[in-house]
Amino acid sequence: MQRSFSNMISVFVFAIIFMSIVASMTPLLAQASQVEIKVSAELKNFDNMVLQSRQEMRQDCAIVQELIKHADAQKQAKGLEHIQQCLALWEKVQQKFQNQPPAEYQQDEKFGSRLDAIHQGIVDMEKQLADGKFKDAFQACSMTCGLFVKLHEENNLVYAADRLFHLRKLAKKMIEEEQKSRLNPVNEMLGDLLKLRDNVFLAPCPAPADEARCKNYQMALKSLSAQLDDLAISMVNGNQSGAENILKNLIPAINQVYGIAL
Repeated sequence: MQRSFSNMISVFVFAIIFMSIVASMTPLLAQASQVEIKVSAELKNFDNMVLQSRQEMRQDCAIVQELIKHADAQKQAKGLEHIQQCLALWEKVQQKFQNQPPAEYQQDEKFGSRLDAIHQGIVDMEKQLADGKFKDAFQACSMTCGLFVKLHEENNLVYAADRLFHLRKLAKKMIEEEQKSRLNPVNEMLGDLLKLRDNVFLAPCPAPADEARCKNYQMALKSLSAQLDDLAISMVNGNQSGAENILKNLIPAINQVYGIAL
């Protein structure tokens, strides 16, 4: 009887101690949850601000491509508006995040210098465009786009637009080679092109919260993938005219997916 009473006391004391431990841990667990939400919100905010700047840059780059073919003062002025807006938006990114990066970037010792390099690239684009050096402006655009991709990839962040950037870059190289020396060098790049296509499929939808945009993106990506399948079949079977026709339309197809992703 005495032992039973003693056991009951022990169980009661243990229960009190256990409840005290749980009570003391609850605020810490809640705090940890809040930190995770805060970090996710920081990255989302950073991505949204970066995206706004990149979208203005993309508008400018598209205009610059047109200007390379045919100079036009009105288009040049419109391009300058876009790149100046791009710069203003990027400076807001720097003001907010240069010294306080999102948690996902806090281990990146080059983070601040990466933002500075992108800023310089945008400045170069504006100067070259203002001076009428359209090819130089487009080269600056390509280089700066690559800096955005490196910013993400070297911090182990996966974005569909970045993987499409690599796909489009190789596709352009293949088209240039095809124009210079027909399909022989292009055959050697086909395997790499298909691997880059697969990598795009492995990236998440660029707007998971937007069901309609996600659906449009997936449909455009499937259409692009089908074109790449047709390209491979044509090249493997020696159908040179069929492969050439697909290559002619490949960049517009990639740009359609890229536009939805970005």
